[in-house]
Amino acid sequence: MSDVLEDDVDERLVKLETDVAHIRMGMGEVKSEIRDLRGEMKDVRGDIKDLRGEIKDLGTEVRGEMTSIKDQMANIRVDVVMTKVWMLGTAAALLGVLARGFHWI
Repeated sequence: MSDVLEDDVDERLVKLETDVAHIRMGMGEVKSEIRDLRGEMKDVRGDIKDLRGEIKDLGTEVRGEMTSIKDQMANIRVDVVMTKVWMLGTAAALLGVLARGFHWI
């Protein structure tokens, strides 16, 4: 009976050793995949830093454009006011000529 138990134990040990060997191979693959992922994450971090720089540059560029647009709007407002003054002056001169022509003044 002890021979049967020893054979059974030996078979179990052999099976266990093969299972452990497969687990070790699997762990080796997992480790290599983790190394690859770490390398890819470093690349992604570098890309993120580049994107942050580009976004910062775009923000500065947009601020400059907004300032330019504000300046242009201020110039347009001044031009509109000047046009209104010119139109009022022209209308006043025309009314003066009409009043003189009809002998109102």
